[in-house]
Amino acid sequence: MAASPNQRQLVKFGVFEVDLAAGEIRKAGMRQKLAPQPFQVLQALLERPQEVVTREEFRERIWPDNTFVDYELALKKAINRLREVLGDSAENPRFIETVPRRGYRFIGSLTPPESLKDKSLNIREEQRGNGHEAPGQLQVHGNHLDLETAEQCLLCERCLAWRAHAPSPYPGGSGGLRR
Repeated sequence: MAASPNQRQLVKFGVFEVDLAAGEIRKAGMRQKLAPQPFQVLQALLERPQEVVTREEFRERIWPDNTFVDYELALKKAINRLREVLGDSAENPRFIETVPRRGYRFIGSLTPPESLKDKSLNIREEQRGNGHEAPGQLQVHGNHLDLETAEQCLLCERCLAWRAHAPSPYPGGSGGLRR
């Protein structure tokens, strides 16, 4: 399945969803206010997850040569605003790590957007009557997957994910599944 050219570029991590094309960030579906410069900083970090983006790279990308600003202070303010929106901290980072005297790194786990998942898995439904596939089957890199089985697996996965985050029904329990 190819992504259409006007399809949004979504990056997901934790409870956040970033729409790179629209310049928006949502937390659990609710749009968060974020000025353009902090968003550009976030976008640069998301483009290179787990890698250090140097202060100089931020300066070149966000504040061109003809811009006269204390970009060190502006970058610090942008990072602080990002951390505020993400509920993150410099002391105990979950998403944005400070790399002393170098720059910053995005350390969160990204969930690929649906369009990239579909493209990377190369999922396609075979047409009826081609002699190779039975109707209602998908081909995923040569392995056959029954549609009904795939739907059941997805349902089980969602139930387990919900159960793992649900409050514990047991007094004094820590929530989620019993271990």
